[in-house]
Amino acid sequence: MWRIKEFFENLYYSIKYGIPNLIYYLKVIWEDRDFDHSYIEKILLMKYKKQYKRLNEKDRFVDSKKYNKALKLCITILDRRQSCWYDDTYFYLIDTDLKFIPVPKDLEKNLGEDYEEDSSMLDPNWDISSNMSLYNKKSEEARLVEERDWKLYCKLVEMYHRNWWD
Repeated sequence: MWRIKEFFENLYYSIKYGIPNLIYYLKVIWEDRDFDHSYIEKILLMKYKKQYKRLNEKDRFVDSKKYNKALKLCITILDRRQSCWYDDTYFYLIDTDLKFIPVPKDLEKNLGEDYEEDSSMLDPNWDISSNMSLYNKKSEEARLVEERDWKLYCKLVEMYHRNWWD
């Protein structure tokens, strides 16, 4: 009996906050696939962004600016992981430009529908092997940056996550 009473007492709150939450999270939940870690990170990123926006509206507690800064760092790290920023970093660290050429028509047909007529691909004649040691070095540096950021993310969540919700 008390559950029915509790349900009706909380009905207004459930509708007021529940429906906007369903709308906010619908896209990310709909796209959720349990293939790898990126999907849980995408859900966490949405939650962190929403919470960051709410906590930045006003100072809700002592040291809230410090906790918001930690939350913003976590958002930045997850954003980088979602956008493959680390995978692309080593290309930016190397001073040589990548050479792209148009995809030949016969090859384009074999690649499927994902490639448009004006598609391009990495030039097979582009010789990175002449500078393979630089490529490997910069690739390793990018991997180390990702590893460092992930450790920082885990440490920040461990230290501050209880303070991101009041």
